[in-house]
Amino acid sequence: MEITFIPQWFLARLCADEERRVHLNCALSAIAVLAALPFLSYLPHICLAQTLLHIPCPGCGITRSLLNLSRLDIQLSWRANPAGVVLALLFGFQIIARPIAFFVPTMSRRIGGTARWLSTATVIALLAVWIERLAKV
Repeated sequence: MEITFIPQWFLARLCADEERRVHLNCALSAIAVLAALPFLSYLPHICLAQTLLHIPCPGCGITRSLLNLSRLDIQLSWRANPAGVVLALLFGFQIIARPIAFFVPTMSRRIGGTARWLSTATVIALLAVWIERLAKV
């Protein structure tokens, strides 16, 4: 569940090594998401799961959760969506560890493995939120 959306052609201009491009893409994408976060709260809320399928969505409240965490309000963040806390840990890891892996190639495998573990934890947290929300219906 690593969020990467920086175009490959752009990354290829910055570095030739594909493994380093992955680390750079993860770090830059996480920074871009967190930079855009305050502006996302101004967009209208549209949830396809609720609109089309009439079921609760595991991701609803993630933006509010991350915004509350940025204000260090962990309790409100948890109430908005508990998976947001895990996602914030993943973003924090991507921003801190991926540049290390970029500049210190010997750390690349260890950081990649930890990132996969955190990504799996994020997916598990989202599934747990979804199961909990479906149980309330």
